[in-house]
Amino acid sequence: MLDRQNIKATFFIPGWVAEKYHKISKQIASRGHEIAHHGYLHEDCSNFSYEEEKHALTKGSEALGMVTGKTPRGLRLGPSKNTFKLLAEMGFLYESTLMDSDQPYRISVNSRPQHLIELPVSFAFNDTLYFVYTFGMSKPVLSPREVETIYRDEFDALYKEGRYCMYMLHPQIIGRASRLEMLERTIEYMKSRPGVWFTTAFELAKYCDETLNLES
Repeated sequence: MLDRQNIKATFFIPGWVAEKYHKISKQIASRGHEIAHHGYLHEDCSNFSYEEEKHALTKGSEALGMVTGKTPRGLRLGPSKNTFKLLAEMGFLYESTLMDSDQPYRISVNSRPQHLIELPVSFAFNDTLYFVYTFGMSKPVLSPREVETIYRDEFDALYKEGRYCMYMLHPQIIGRASRLEMLERTIEYMKSRPGVWFTTAFELAKYCDETLNLES
């Protein structure tokens, strides 16, 4: 579907997954998609010490580098109090976990702006919110048509304000035939609007780093 639409996407892949499924990971990279950091074992770093988190980030980066030949420049993983400091020190360009804005912004560490961009996310664009059933909870699985309406409405509102949207999609969830058709219809709808830019998280963060004010 991405090939048909001529879109390059960002895949956040844990290091262990890239090692185990290295053929698929290499294929993703060979098609021009970005592979970004998703931990080594999709760790919860919130209670990690500085050293523990640095070890996990390093291990994940090394695993992705061995498989793809490139060092990842972006991260999506539950942050700790040390995460942004570590990312800045380790040369990361962006982080994409926080849900505090609908526009990219520059991250500061100890009140000093860094060459580190936050690409905020939202549950409104997360496929698990609509398509994953949780046993024991009254949570219906929505139809692709219902989700398509939500995705279009969210896009229209952000497009009207000249903002950006980051879809958070999981291949094992969105990859069902009817859902993937819905996603392709949504992409074609967005393409029908003038001035829409489809790009990887890295390219977007690079653009933001070059254009956003570096002053505090």
